[in-house]
Amino acid sequence: PPFFVVVFIIFLLGGPFLARGRVVATAFTTNGKSLLRALPGRPTSSATPVESKTDRTMNEDSSPSSSGGDCQREWDWRAGQDQALSHAILPLSETSHKGSSGRIAVLGGCAQYTGAPYYAAMASLQTGADLALVWTAQEATGPIKGYSPELMVSAVYGAAEMDAAQKERQRLQEQQQEQSTQKEDSDLTAQISANDQLCQSLIHEMVQTVVAQLDRIHCLIVGPGLGRCPLVGEAVHQILVTATTRALPVIVDADALFALSQLSRSQLQALFSNRSRIVLTPNAVEYQRLMAAAGDDEESSPSSSNVFHHAVMVRKQRFDAIEYQGQTMYTCWEPGGLKRSGGIGDVLAGTLGTLVAWNSLLHPNDPKDHLPLSCWTACCFVKRATARAFAEKHRAMTAPDVLQELGPAIYEMTESTE
Repeated sequence: PPFFVVVFIIFLLGGPFLARGRVVATAFTTNGKSLLRALPGRPTSSATPVESKTDRTMNEDSSPSSSGGDCQREWDWRAGQDQALSHAILPLSETSHKGSSGRIAVLGGCAQYTGAPYYAAMASLQTGADLALVWTAQEATGPIKGYSPELMVSAVYGAAEMDAAQKERQRLQEQQQEQSTQKEDSDLTAQISANDQLCQSLIHEMVQTVVAQLDRIHCLIVGPGLGRCPLVGEAVHQILVTATTRALPVIVDADALFALSQLSRSQLQALFSNRSRIVLTPNAVEYQRLMAAAGDDEESSPSSSNVFHHAVMVRKQRFDAIEYQGQTMYTCWEPGGLKRSGGIGDVLAGTLGTLVAWNSLLHPNDPKDHLPLSCWTACCFVKRATARAFAEKHRAMTAPDVLQELGPAIYEMTESTE
């Protein structure tokens, strides 16, 4: 009959095209439900460890370092779970006391951005830290305190004063440039001198307020919602110098990364010359800025100039990459949700803060022992939390939904340690 002839012709013509079509599906379990998401280009299912549970040794063509000889671990959670539970997760104990699971401080927030430091600080608590402090602008303290009674919020600078001093500095500089070809104005010179003294006084006050509290904490997260006032950026630079000199673990995120990108190459080299636990969390744009500040192009590896050689770089992308000393040490293939809501990066910063604090508690005598593994673990936790939140809320998912799922996701992934 003609019907079967037509079907046979369609089969002959369409078969080769269908055979060449390729959709890679990733299935994972969320709240006991099977969630199927199409992820084009993924070579294997996330339910199966990439190259089982062994390291995937990179060949010379794919290695990010010309030296080669190192291993890249391209893992989802199942592939790296045993390593993480052994070396990155701080065990609970009956002898624990308040603060023994981590005291985390977030230096961030300003009058315009109060949500980011809240997300970071709350994520550190949801991950397992005992105490979370927020050091922020005077104008941001009220809103952040109103978000949650769990956070210890204090003002370390006044945003209005900083902004006003910076605007006056810019005005005087422009006026000085206009009069550069004219006779020197003694009144203008006096105004510039007075403004410089005011700016340095405000910077010094902020630095001293923060530095005085550094001994209280296990990890400092700098950047969420901080804003881009140049005076605050100068203060952040001085705080980072002090923190790294004291070997305090630091997470540099968001606006603090922008502040780093405004430093000279020599300033960056001095800041990253020691072997302190410093973790940078750039997205694609922030990474390009850092490479430009270091004198490299965007295709360079972080260690090509040795500026960031001693820092761990968490490159936020579809599959987060953990880089250290020019090597991509880990790639996080744990699947997340499909919604990219604002605030998820802040949640990751807070989760990293707790994991990096635990790293310093578990390995106090080895500054970088298992630190890249700890960062990979944090990425897996947040990816799983976003997957759970997306399964529940789909397009309506926002950062608070991810924050709500973070604790249950971590318990689901680490319950064998309980």
